[in-house]
Amino acid sequence: MKKSVIVFLAALLAGVASHALYLGYRSPSIAEHEAVFEDLRWLRAEFDLEREQFEAISALYEEYRPVCEELCHRVMATQERLNHLLADSNEVTPELRNALEAYSQVKLECHQAMLEHIYQVASEMAPDQRERYLERAKIHVTMHDPVR
Repeated sequence: MKKSVIVFLAALLAGVASHALYLGYRSPSIAEHEAVFEDLRWLRAEFDLEREQFEAISALYEEYRPVCEELCHRVMATQERLNHLLADSNEVTPELRNALEAYSQVKLECHQAMLEHIYQVASEMAPDQRERYLERAKIHVTMHDPVR
């Protein structure tokens, strides 16, 4: 009996540790997201932006930053709730279904906001810059996971 309890506790501890590592891997720090907004010099160099274009695009990024951060927090919170429910469930319950829908909805909102931002940034560019930027940026809408 004592050996069974020890094995159970070891398995439980391993599960908790694995879950914590998974969340740590999947959840970026806000600082990582902020780094994208703080250094737009690459954008200016890559697309050979004029000063006025760069200033307008920088303002768009500053406007988008709080939207992105708020959505990121919501995605992480709904993901955490979903993960807890998944860990405690052996079937699809109404609560689990609602958590999954909430998680999917906030990820949808995040992708929509990102796409709107991409188009706003592109609107500040000359046609040749815009075409290259959109080709590069649109890929992130389908590849981007807000919590990675």
